[in-house]
Amino acid sequence: MGTWFRSVSCAFAAVLVACSGSGETAAAPAERCGPFPQQSGTATVSAGVRFEDATTEQAQRWTMPPGLSFEVLPPVPHGRTVEITGVLRNTGAVEVDAIYLTGGAMFRSTNPFGLEVDAPLRPIEVPETPEVYPMPRRAVLPAGSEVRFVVSVCADAYEHTPGATSRVRWRLELWNEPRPQGTTTITWPSS
Repeated sequence: MGTWFRSVSCAFAAVLVACSGSGETAAAPAERCGPFPQQSGTATVSAGVRFEDATTEQAQRWTMPPGLSFEVLPPVPHGRTVEITGVLRNTGAVEVDAIYLTGGAMFRSTNPFGLEVDAPLRPIEVPETPEVYPMPRRAVLPAGSEVRFVVSVCADAYEHTPGATSRVRWRLELWNEPRPQGTTTITWPSS
């Protein structure tokens, strides 16, 4: 079984740096599997959302502010991938922040929306990368804004029957509890 931060591509890391305060940014849905074959991730942010480093002290004091919510949208197939989107939303009238956990492997671990697919992985070669220890990161969301974390699950990386379903456990890796988590179901592409 995979781990929460398994194989999220560096496209996500680039988005977190490039999008800070830059308005809407999005990648086209992945029709094929990317450089990290199990899963790859991107993000879309509302105007004014910014990402910053957070100190461990800030992270330890952080609690879920009123108005901050997270929901997972129904999975959407795109060619050989199935896209799962988690939306972190500020429904309140004031700016709030979300301090989340990063870690796992350099350039493949910055997506706090983690998925674990209940299907065995096919043998693949993934480049070795150094382990990166958890560090806090902060998303600052103005009133009414959102961050959409999109993870594309690559069908070719998993053992499955075309057209069958698999359960996916998801979790938003906020620094402190409560961490939103749950399950959804994906249907594997038929072709």
